[in-house]
Amino acid sequence: MSQNQRRKGSSSSRYGTTAVEFALSAPVLFLLVFGLIEFSRAYQIRAVCTTAAIAAAREARVEGATNLSVAEVAESLLQSLGITDFQVNVTPAVLGPAASSVNVSVEVPMNNANGLAFTSFFQGKSIRRVVTRDFST
Repeated sequence: MSQNQRRKGSSSSRYGTTAVEFALSAPVLFLLVFGLIEFSRAYQIRAVCTTAAIAAAREARVEGATNLSVAEVAESLLQSLGITDFQVNVTPAVLGPAASSVNVSVEVPMNNANGLAFTSFFQGKSIRRVVTRDFST
């Protein structure tokens, strides 16, 4: 009977050990999981910024395109992903036959408005993509 009591005693102390091990390892696990989610979202925003800048520069090549229509192409791509805080710049100020190239700049600040939950990883950072298309070819 004393052998059974020892087994019970060691079993209950094992449960306490498991709880302590979990308490020590859980914060590291959660940090890794949430960090992975944040960096994945940042990479997704980066990819969409690049795509938006390229698509807008392509739109500038269409005959009759204006700066507004070019910027709207980039804005629609960014908004489709839920990005609400961004800036799109198109130069030259007037597109047309006289323009030899177009420069499209898309900038997205890394903040809560753009779907990032823990902005401390990216405090004060922004993603900026610039695409220049030459019309001479």
